[in-house]
Amino acid sequence: AEFCRDVTNIVGDNGTGKTSLYSGVTWLLFGKDAYGRKEFDIRKRTNGISNSEVDTSVTGTFRIITEESRETINLRRVLRGIKDKQGVWRDNTLCYVNDVPKLVSEYQEYISTIIPEDEFRILTSINYFLSLDTKEQRDYLCLMAGVRPVEDILSSDSVLKTVYKEKPTNITLSDYIKLSRETLKRLKDD
Repeated sequence: AEFCRDVTNIVGDNGTGKTSLYSGVTWLLFGKDAYGRKEFDIRKRTNGISNSEVDTSVTGTFRIITEESRETINLRRVLRGIKDKQGVWRDNTLCYVNDVPKLVSEYQEYISTIIPEDEFRILTSINYFLSLDTKEQRDYLCLMAGVRPVEDILSSDSVLKTVYKEKPTNITLSDYIKLSRETLKRLKDD
């Protein structure tokens, strides 16, 4: 599939392949399915039996744009069934970057330099974002917006000192900082 330049929305009825497509992309990048599981059957099944004799392959072309450079990379991950000496089929994963074979560990390290898995999942799956606890959601939103988390700002002594100077009070600075931290803790608990 070729996606549009800015935003691609994948929509469709239940059972039409949206999750399968997403699993293909997440398997290509991270070796996991749409739900983050490493142990899953990516092969097409025939009558409930996995077909180990046929290679399963996912290929993707990505444009990586940073402030310093622009590059296009081709990624490919192949699941190849290999019959061992006892005649049992075993899966072997092969990975390629721009058609150059890589060890799975080298491939994963390369992918992590492009985008960490959790960031990819947050950007591509609302369900992943909603599965995070409130603090993680807030931290990611602050990170994406380029601001410090509220807790960091409120607990910063320099911020509290500034607020203290601007607000006439008969309380000492150290008591004000202590009171502010207790208030913040109570608010977080609530």
